Amino acid sequence: MKKLRVGIVGLNFGRQIIEDQILEGPGEPYFELAAVCRRNREKCDEASAKYGVKAYYDIGDLLCDESIPVIIDMTGPIGRGERITRMVEAGKHVMTTKPFELDSGEAEKTLKRARELGRVVHLNSPCASYSDDLRQIKAPAKRIHHRRQRAHFGQHRARFCGTGGIDVTRNAKR
Repeated sequence: MKKLRVGIVGLNFGRQIIEDQILEGPGEPYFELAAVCRRNREKCDEASAKYGVKAYYDIGDLLCDESIPVIIDMTGPIGRGERITRMVEAGKHVMTTKPFELDSGEAEKTLKRARELGRVVHLNSPCASYSDDLRQIKAPAKRIHHRRQRAHFGQHRARFCGTGGIDVTRNAKR
């Protein structure tokens, strides 16, 4: 299978996506990092050299690169809907994290525009599986969630009704 060439906008969280999910992680068979984009030239050049890819300092220049069909937007959510609209109007598919936009009207407008243009906007970062560090963080949270479920269920006691059905009532005592 041919890998999709991607450009990443926003290198703070984007570096983790690059290193944990694209270069060596579960996204590696599907994606090829082709470019990084950041307004800070020094940091963009540093990332470009580290990963051996093109450096863009302006998103408009990245959007003009016809060899990159997918943009991964890892910038903050304020105004991201407008950026994503620019991306899909430039013919790009977009991957991003959530919330992808804080203004619900702008979010709806962005997704409608993507649909009109036949572009994919994938929300929730590039990969559906967790990196090792996120798995480690998630494990205790999952145990806590299960404990809460058991505690919540324990507040409800089932009692058998004379008809053979089960009546579940809050703190029912008989």
